[in-house]
Amino acid sequence: MKALMRMLRIMARDGITPGMAQLVLTSLTTALARVTKNPGNPHYNHYLFESIAILVASVYRREPHLTGSFEAVLFPPFQNVLNKDVSELTPYVFQVLAQVLEFRPEGLGPAYGALFQPLLSPCIWTREGNVPALTRLITVYLEKAPTDFLGTYLQDMIGIFRMLVASPKHEVNGFDLLKSLTLHMPPIDIPYQEVYDVLLTRLQDAGTLRYYLCVTNYFSLWTGKFGGQALISVLDSLQRDLGMESIVNLWLKRYKTDVPTDRMEIKVTLLGLCKLMPCISTEPMAVAACTTALVKLVSGEGAAGAPAQDGEPPIELGVSSDSTFNKLQFARRAVVDPFDDITDVQSMVLQTLRALPAPPTLPDPNDQAKLEALLQIV
Repeated sequence: MKALMRMLRIMARDGITPGMAQLVLTSLTTALARVTKNPGNPHYNHYLFESIAILVASVYRREPHLTGSFEAVLFPPFQNVLNKDVSELTPYVFQVLAQVLEFRPEGLGPAYGALFQPLLSPCIWTREGNVPALTRLITVYLEKAPTDFLGTYLQDMIGIFRMLVASPKHEVNGFDLLKSLTLHMPPIDIPYQEVYDVLLTRLQDAGTLRYYLCVTNYFSLWTGKFGGQALISVLDSLQRDLGMESIVNLWLKRYKTDVPTDRMEIKVTLLGLCKLMPCISTEPMAVAACTTALVKLVSGEGAAGAPAQDGEPPIELGVSSDSTFNKLQFARRAVVDPFDDITDVQSMVLQTLRALPAPPTLPDPNDQAKLEALLQIV
């Protein structure tokens, strides 16, 4: 199976015709039916699903209208895996289902529509190997499905978020789900007061460094979408003056020692801080801290990191037989820009800094010099 995967990857560079893909896919689903009865070879299982993922990506990128014909071939054996609850295979099934749905031109279709409610059953999330794949699949539903369809299940999704974010092992998945809910559901439908109460309580009681970084990243995303005053208001609704206290001692404090390196994270952080600045303009310490973070980020201190998943995966894949979850490298999704309508972030930063009544004096002379150089840009 590994040899077939390698051959398909080479063929995919020039494009696999839909007819050839359909023929190979039919053979692969026949193999999947056999594996479902005896999934004892983890490497074979992995390369089988990598091969399916290569076919999906190769054909759908060129002809996304063919998703329906592939779904007709894939759904029966996938449903068989799910019905039999084959734990070695369900994480792979969820990953390919997410991949196919990402390529779907519009809507869900009846098969995906019927599948959604069972995916929210709490028991399916208790198996560790399912969690990363299920999270990705649910986030794709949030991107593709009508909000009135999703609204019926909103409380179920909030419950899953609460369960995931309470676990150090799955906190990142919880934030992935929360970010997708924030970006794609109407804000009036989501109980953000409850959400922030959950986030800050966990941070106070059992926060880890990774969790702290996730919280500050979420502050940036949420403020970039809804604005700084909205953040202050929702936090103040939990406790008087909690908004400014959290901004200064939690959010902005991070950038004294930890500057984001991922390019998309840098962009989202810059947008969030730009939306925050007008709301803290009467607080000199907050303005100085926010300006310092903007200067560090826009001058490239954090730009060494590359965006995840932009390159071509290696042809030799590491497969762990011990892990409950192995990521399908050929089903990776492209980096998603939550603010793809904003392309010139540096201009937004300059506009934000120039809108201040007066440039702040920064504690670090190097940052001060960078600020003065930035303000000289025409």
